Amino acid sequence: MIDVHSLEVLEFPRVKELAAAGAGSSRGADWVRSLEPAVDYPTATARLDLTDELRRLLVSKEGFPRLDTPEVRDALRQLEAAGVVREPAELKDLAATAALTRLVRERLIPRRGAAGAAHPGSAV
Repeated sequence: MIDVHSLEVLEFPRVKELAAAGAGSSRGADWVRSLEPAVDYPTATARLDLTDELRRLLVSKEGFPRLDTPEVRDALRQLEAAGVVREPAELKDLAATAALTRLVRERLIPRRGAAGAAHPGSAV
């Protein structure tokens, strides 16, 4: 890990907050805030490749959907509980998230293959 002083000089915490502010969901913002700099060449290269791939998707002719999604983590956790009734607004948010997930999968899978992931640690 890089020492704290170096990260402060490079304003890494500020950079992470700026990136988190542009995330389309609270989960995405949390993920950005959890990132630490890569300290080895293979990890840094893999992250740069992922960033370049997303940049190319964003500027491509087909475009890429804006990933603004409602917060549905609590509603998803509660779906497992028997007898829990969902409010219409929660169902709408869940449906919107599912539709966006499907759209993203359709855009990513042809480009990366069925085993690709949106970011490290996530499942597509």
